[in-house]
This record gives sequence, C-alpha cells and structure tokens, in this order.
Amino acid sequence: MNSRRSNWVMIVLQLGLVLIVLRLFFWQVIKSDQLKAVAQNQYNQQQQLSGQRGRIFAADGHLLVGNLVEYRLIGQPHLFSGRPDEVVDRLTEQLGSLLAEQLPASAGGQLSTDQAWRDRAQRELSREGARWVPLLDGLSSADRDRLAALNMSGITFESYSVRSYPEASMAAQVLGFLGNNDQGRPTGYFGVEGALDRELSGESQTVKRSILNVAELVTQSRLADQLNGRDVTLTIRRDVQRLLESKLAAGIDRYGAAAGEAIVLEPATGRILGMATLPGYHPAEYQQTDPELFGNTAVSDLYEPGSTFKVLTLAAGLDSQLLTPDTKCRRCDAPRVIDKYTIRTWNDVYHPGITMTEALAKSDNTAMIFAVEEMGAQTFAEYLRRFRIGQEVLADIQEDSDTPLPKSFGPVELATASFGQGIATTSLQMVRAFAAIANGGLMVQPKLVDSVSEYGSSRGRQTPVVELGRVISTQTADQLTAMMVNAAQYGEAQWTAADTYLVAGKTGTSQVAVEGGYDSDRTITSFIGFTPPQQPAFLLFVKLNEPQSSPWAAETAAPLWYRIADDLRLLLDAPPE
Repeated sequence: MNSRRSNWVMIVLQLGLVLIVLRLFFWQVIKSDQLKAVAQNQYNQQQQLSGQRGRIFAADGHLLVGNLVEYRLIGQPHLFSGRPDEVVDRLTEQLGSLLAEQLPASAGGQLSTDQAWRDRAQRELSREGARWVPLLDGLSSADRDRLAALNMSGITFESYSVRSYPEASMAAQVLGFLGNNDQGRPTGYFGVEGALDRELSGESQTVKRSILNVAELVTQSRLADQLNGRDVTLTIRRDVQRLLESKLAAGIDRYGAAAGEAIVLEPATGRILGMATLPGYHPAEYQQTDPELFGNTAVSDLYEPGSTFKVLTLAAGLDSQLLTPDTKCRRCDAPRVIDKYTIRTWNDVYHPGITMTEALAKSDNTAMIFAVEEMGAQTFAEYLRRFRIGQEVLADIQEDSDTPLPKSFGPVELATASFGQGIATTSLQMVRAFAAIANGGLMVQPKLVDSVSEYGSSRGRQTPVVELGRVISTQTADQLTAMMVNAAQYGEAQWTAADTYLVAGKTGTSQVAVEGGYDSDRTITSFIGFTPPQQPAFLLFVKLNEPQSSPWAAETAAPLWYRIADDLRLLLDAPPE
C-alpha cells in the first residue's frame, strides 16, 4: 500500500516537473521576445524632443523676443483621494487672484472669475473616463512650486514654452506674434515671426531613451539643442525705435490723427534703423487685440502719396533730359481742364512761367501736369518701374507684397498721377525710392534682418548689402537733392525748417480715396527727407492719417518730422553742416 502511494507521489512529482519545464520553455523560448519587449518598456521611454523657437534681437544684441517656460495645471481624476468638487475647492482657495489674472471675465459678469473656473473645472473632472484634464495655463515656476507643495494626489503639471517680450509692445508690427495654426502647431503670424517662421521654428523628433543609460540621456540633451530654431538679429536700433514710437504717439495726440507711421533708414546700406506704426499692440496679448492692428501698415496699406510723388515725376523728366531744374512751365497760368475735369493747384493760386525748382517748392499741380505732358506717359511709367513703385520691398515682413500699378495712363490718370493722386503705393516703397535719390541715384535693397545665427551662437551669417541697380544718374540725383533742399527751405513748411542743419525734403498731402471719389474732409499728410543732403546719415519718413488740427502736411507731418530729426541727429551722430 505504501509502495503504491509512493509510486503515485513520484508520478505526480514527475508530471509537475514536466509541467514546470514546459512552462519555462513557453516563457523563455516561445514568449521570450514578448518578455524582452515588456522589460524594455519598463526601462525605455518614448519621448518627443522639441527644439526652442529662435529668438529675435535688436541691432545692439538686446533681446526683443525670447522664450519663457510656463506651466499648465493638470487634473487626473482617477488618482484623486477625494471627490472632484473637494479638489477643485481646495485649488480655488490656493489659486486666488491668479484666476482673475489668467482668465477673462465671465460673459455678462454674472459669475465671478473663480466661480466660473470652479464650475468648469468640476464639470470637466467629473466627466466619465476623464484621466488628463487641463485646468489652468500660465503658471510660473513659483506658482507650480506653491501648488506642488500641497502634495495633492492626482494634481500634476505640464511645461510649455511661450514667447516673452522684454521690451513689451516695442516694434510690435515689425515683430509679429506666435500663435497656433489649424492643426494646433505653433506658427508665426505677421511681421518677422510670420515671414521667417521656418528659420525661427524649432524641429521635433521622437526618440527612445533608457532611464538607466546616463550617457544616452546626455546625448539626447545635445540632440534637443540641435533641434532649436535659428536666432535673428534685426537692424532695428532700440534707441531709434523708442524715439520714433514716443514722438509719433505725441504727434498723433497733438494733431488728432487716427494713426501714424515713422521710418528711419540708412540710404547707403538700406538698413532700417526704426519702423514705428501706431496704434500698436502687445504681441503677448494678441488674442485680446483687434486684428486690424496686427499688420504693418507701412508695407500692407496702400495710400495715395500726394505731393511727395512730385519728386519722382521730376526725377523722370530730369533724367530723361526732357526737363531741367530751370525749365519754365508754359501752361501754369490757370486751372487745367482735361476731359471733363478741372484740375487746380492746392491753393488755387497760379504762377505763369514758374520753373520746375520753384514748382516743387510751391507744390504746383499744374506744373507737374506740364512735366508729364512733356515727357509722355511711356517715359513716366518706365521711371516708376525703375523706382520699383508697386513692387515688394521686404521679404522679412510677412504682409509685404507687390501692389497694383496702372499698366497704362490715360490723359486724366496721367495728370493726377503726376502729383500723387489716383496712384497708390506703400510707405516703404516711397522710402526705397527716395533712398535711391539720397544715395546718388543707386538703389539699395532695404533690409530689416542684420544676421541669422544658430541658437545661442554669437557668430551669425550677415545679411549683405544688395544693390538693386542705378535708377537715375548721379547728376539727376544731385539736381533733385538741390531742388528738395530749396523746397524744404522755401516751401509751405519753411516755417518749421531747422536753423542749424540742411534737409532735402518734401511735404505730401492727399485726400482719402472713397468709393466714387475723394473725401474732402479727410487727408493723409506726410513728410520725407534726408540729412545732410550729401552723404546723408539717415532718411526719415513720417505719415499721419486723418489729422484733425489741420489737413495740411506743412502744419502736421512736417513739424513732427523736424522734432524727430532733431533728436535723431544726436542719436546717430550726424555730421554737422
């Protein structure tokens, strides 16, 4: 009996041993690959590496746009130790005034900000199957540390990068802003952020890493640095930009204008030292900003330049040798009747036999009509193309593009275009054209980007000075410069001209075009000039939209120009006369 029992025990043990061997074979041979994968998953993690977006610097190396790490408060309801409403109540107590800072007021003001947030957070956390619920953005590292110290189970944080603006709203329309596209990817819009989005954008890459391999972690940290976008240094000088924005804001207020622009450029290099457009906005608050303010109006908005365009009309006549500065107008003794239209001078005063130099100073419309009639529409149009009127100026600002230029001019269109009405351009196109005159007839490509470098590198790829070709002869440029000096000294704005330095400049006043004609009560005033007249240190353009104190540039844009120029000469160390 005992022997039989022993046999059964041996059989059972042997069967058990066989089963163990089979089980080991199953796991170690048949399931070995799966077990290896499970083990690797415990120690290996898949991670999305994302590079930082490139930064934007001013010409002096000061940061204009950088990156800042913020934190998102996350709730994980399945890990809560209490009910969602208890967690939300405790968070609300700790967040306090932060809710009012980060969240907009509730619609109609019916709920306090904290109550509205509490209701939304509790609703989201109580959803069936909720496991990862974003609760609040915009937390600083100090906010995160304070909340983390509460040791609340199921509460965690997610870091993300946002753009920071050390100079606040300075040069907002030059810089643009960073938003999200339709797929939720961070994307630059407007200005430099939009135009150079590919240069600035960091790349993303998914990698696997072992939490036990320290060397691998270091390698991946270096890889993340290689994914960073490129840094961009602009030609914008902070001191010049600050001056333009301050003086322009004061001018808009003083003259009751709706908006304004001011641009400073070095004619010999094309470097844009400052570009102000007001009203402005804060790029960090673009979501609460009227979208009408996003665009840089100096490149995006068409306007009829008025009498500043007369300089280009005379440039065509002088360079084609069909006119001279002393050519006398033979049809300037009365208003001109062309087709069914009567065209008058701005003050309805006429000067028989006026010379072209005198006509520019007196801003005589009838003399400009005489000038284009002498040269013909074909010559006039050819010189507008040479001056690149209608062509894009900057590839470094997203909203810049070609603008329409008439393919042909009828008698009426030719007459009005001669004095800057019925023809549209942009402020920066006018700056580029006048800079060619200031540079002895040689046009240089305006530039806003000084260099591009790898993220964090002090050595960058310089943007070269690009010559676009000779527009007019040196002799014509010298003649026009002398005529503009005469216009500044003896024209309608002579009362505001500087006593201590010479300026080659011209005023421009144009009526605002509306459907079917012009609004006689609304004007755009401008003044464009450079100093010193020979080898100028800078060219300055000022424009005011719809000033209320006076409709004339001589009483609005011109005095503002001189107030800015007085300080610019000191900043840029302009040579004395």
